[in-house]
Parts: sequence; structure tokens; C-alpha cells
Amino acid sequence: MNNTSAQVIRNGKWVSVAWKNIRVGDIVKTPSEKQFPCDMVLLHSTEPQSLCYIQTASLDGETNLKNRQGKFLTTRFFFFILQ
Repeated sequence: MNNTSAQVIRNGKWVSVAWKNIRVGDIVKTPSEKQFPCDMVLLHSTEPQSLCYIQTASLDGETNLKNRQGKFLTTRFFFFILQ
């Protein structure tokens, strides 16, 4: 799994890096319906109220969806950057 690639901002550009090379402070762009590393903080989602629904089956075996919500300040900030 750690060789799976993700889109990360490096030097002001989106680049593809392996999960194992994601560093603390990196901003990661995750498309809908795709897997992503579990130790991340949600800054923004394109869903209404910046909601994100995640499934943690590979961590704890639970298949029900859990919802997470981006914080208001980071959601407003990233809305303008990622458009």
C-alpha cells in the first residue's frame, strides 16, 4: 500500500509521490472514491459543508461510513486555491 501514489503540492505544483514519501505538512489531493493514507487531517472537501465520508475497513474491519468535516477557515482558504 505504501507504494500507492498520491497527488501532493511540491514547489507550487501538483506532483505524484508514493504514500511512503508523503511528509508532515504536505497538502494531498485525494479524488472521490479513492483510497488515501489514514493519518491525514481533512482541510477541505468539495461536498456541501466540506463533509467527507470515509470507510475504515482496512484499519478496523468496520464497513459503515464515517463522516468528517473540514474546518471553516481551511475550507474557505482551499476553496479558492484548488479551483
